[in-house]
Order: sequence, then C-alpha cells, then structure tokens
Amino acid sequence: MRNFKDQFSDEFMTILDLAPTFLELAETKHPGTNFKGKDIYPLIGKSALAFLEGRTDKIHNEDFVVAWELNGRAAIRKGDWKIIKIPGRFGTGDWELFNLKDDPGETNDLSVQNAKKLEELLQEWNKYVETNGVIMVSD
Repeated sequence: MRNFKDQFSDEFMTILDLAPTFLELAETKHPGTNFKGKDIYPLIGKSALAFLEGRTDKIHNEDFVVAWELNGRAAIRKGDWKIIKIPGRFGTGDWELFNLKDDPGETNDLSVQNAKKLEELLQEWNKYVETNGVIMVSD
C-alpha cells in the first residue's frame, strides 16, 4: 500500500469507484446484469486498488467520462476537462468549460475559446441524458 501520510494526490476518483474497489478487495466479481432474478445496473466506475497499492499512477484514463445532475445543475468531466451548467443566482445558466489542470478553481470559462472541446463534452452529456433518462428542471 502507498504511504499517504505525508502525500497529497490530485488523482480523480468518484464515488462510482468505491463498489469496484470493494469488490476487488473482497476478491469477488459483480454479478452482471441479473442477481437472483432481478435486473441490476452494471458498474460504471473502476477499482482504485492498483492506485492505492502504488501499482499505477492513474485510476482512470483520459477517456473516462463521468456526469451528474442535481436540482437543475449539471456537470460532465472527461480527463482534465469539465463542463458545468448552474442556473439561477449561483451560475450563468449556460454551459461553461474549464480545464481543471490549469484552473482547478474553475474560474476561467473557456467555452468560447474552445468551442470544439465544449461540443465534444456536450455530446457526452447527450449520451448520459439518453442512457439515464435525465429530465432537467428549468428555472
């Protein structure tokens, strides 16, 4: 195991990675799409065990996409890039693009300068919406 006592890592990990990590620690596998006659969802995340043990420097590759939405707010992250949409008094209500490596505080919206990257992430968002049946609440 890594000695994290005096270390900090900015490696991206999501709650979706916990179940695969716990399953690997328990030396068992996810049952697939059905368990005891009931349909279950596939795992989305990835085990972080190799990272925690120091066998790799990354949990996810640059193509890993994670998206979420709550209370009309939405975000999607792919590698060092993230788009967010925050309505009302806390946001612009438009999709904003950030490079998390260069701007971890998400202060510099790059959506105009990097329209191609914004479009790429919006396509990922549309896949997420379709796959998960997302219905966004509007202001």
